[in-house]
Amino acid sequence: MAIHPPLVFLGYAGVLVISLGLIYDEAQKLKRLFYAALAFLFAGLVVGGYWSYVTFGWGGYWAWDPVETAQLMVFVAAVAAIHAPAALAQLRRSAYLLAVSGVFLALFVTRTGMSPLHGFASPGAGGYLLLALSLAFFFGFLRDLLIAKWAPVPWRSVVTFVTIFVAGLLLYGSLLIPSLGVAAGVNTSPPQMDDGMWFYNPALYILVVLTLILAPLISSISLAKRSGSTSAPGPWPRRLWLGLCGQAF
Repeated sequence: MAIHPPLVFLGYAGVLVISLGLIYDEAQKLKRLFYAALAFLFAGLVVGGYWSYVTFGWGGYWAWDPVETAQLMVFVAAVAAIHAPAALAQLRRSAYLLAVSGVFLALFVTRTGMSPLHGFASPGAGGYLLLALSLAFFFGFLRDLLIAKWAPVPWRSVVTFVTIFVAGLLLYGSLLIPSLGVAAGVNTSPPQMDDGMWFYNPALYILVVLTLILAPLISSISLAKRSGSTSAPGPWPRRLWLGLCGQAF
C-alpha cells in the first residue's frame, strides 16, 4: 500500500499533465519528464504484479483485471505517442490526447467496481465527471486522427508506431464500452481472468512481436544515419544487433 498506489498515481499524474504540455510544445525538458512519468507507471505495473502474486497470493502476476488493464492501457498509449515519427505531428498529438483520455478512463474504471480485486468505491458524481472528461479528450483524439495527414516517412517507423497505437486502442476500447454501460446503468464488465486471456492475448502477442522485430531495425537505421551512411550497415542480423545495442545505450 505504501509503494504500489503512489507509483501508479505519480505515473497517471505525470502522463496527464505532461501530455497536455507536449500537445502544444514538444520541449526536451517536457520529454524527459514524460519518460520519468512512464518510469513511475512501469514501476507501478511491476510492483503491482509482485504484490498480487507474492504478497496476496492471488494466483499470478497478471490476470487482466480491469484496473490492471487500465494501467497498461495508459502506459501503451503514452509509449505510442513517443514512437510517433516527427513528420506525423498530428498523429503524435492524437496519441497524447488518447493517453490523457486513458488516464481519466482508468480512474473511472478504478471507481466502478468492475474489478473483482480492486473494488474501491461506487462511481458517484466524481466518477461520472472522470468519464465525461475521458470522452471529451477522446473526441479530441478522434478529430485529430481524422484530419491527420500522412507524410512520407520510413515504413518501419510507421509500422512500429501503428502496432503500439493499435494495442493502445484495443485496450482503450475494451474498457470504454463497459464503462459506458455502467454509466447507463447496465451491469457490464470488460474481459478479465480467463476471458481476458482469450480476448487480449492473441491480438497483443502479434503486435508485441512486430514491435520487437521492427524497433531494433529502426534504431539501426538511426545509427547508420548518424555515422554518415545512407543505409544500415551490413546484413540484417548485424543491423538487428546494432539496433538492439542502440536501444540499450
